[in-house]
Amino acid sequence: MEQLYSASRKLWWVVLIRGIFAVALGLFALFSPQSTLAAFVLIFGIYAIIDGVTAVVMAIGSRKEQHLWGWLVVEGAISVLAGIFAVAWPTATALAIGFIIGFWAILLGAAQLVQAFALKRELSGVWGWVLASGIISILWGGFVLAMPGIGLLTVLWIFGIFALVFGIWTIVMSLRIRSAVRQVLSS
Repeated sequence: MEQLYSASRKLWWVVLIRGIFAVALGLFALFSPQSTLAAFVLIFGIYAIIDGVTAVVMAIGSRKEQHLWGWLVVEGAISVLAGIFAVAWPTATALAIGFIIGFWAILLGAAQLVQAFALKRELSGVWGWVLASGIISILWGGFVLAMPGIGLLTVLWIFGIFALVFGIWTIVMSLRIRSAVRQVLSS
C-alpha cells in the first residue's frame, strides 16, 4: 500500500493536468459554438492525444504498485488513436465527428467500468467515482450515436458539458489523491 501512496504522491499532478485540459476543451465547446468544425476537430484531436498520453504516463508510473495499470494503458491508447485520426484526417473526422465522439466515449467508459470493478476488489475508496464516470461516458456516447441528426451545435454543447464535468471531476480527484497521500504519509 505504501508503494501505491508513493506513486500517487508523484503522479497526482498528471491527473490535474488531464482535468485542466478537459475543462479547457469543455469551455471552448460551450462558448465558441460558432467556431469552425475544423478547429473543433483539431482541438478534439489534440485533447484526445494529450488525454491518452497522460493516461499512459499514469499507468506506467503506477505499474509496480498496482495490477490495474494495463486498463489505463488501454484507455490511453484509445484516446491517442482517436486523436491521431482526428488530426490526420480532419475532413473525414468532421463528417463523422458525432460517431467518432460517441464510439470514443463508449470505449473509454467501458475501460473505466473495468477499472472500477478492479478497484472495488482492492477496496479502493474511489471505485464508485470511476464507475459513475464510466456509466456516464457510455450513456453519453450511446446518446450521440443514437441521434446523429441532432446537429453539430448540440453535439458541441453536449461534448462541452461532458468535457467540463469530466475535467472538474478529474481535478477534484487529483486534489483528493494529493490530500489523501499527505494524510497517510504524515500519520
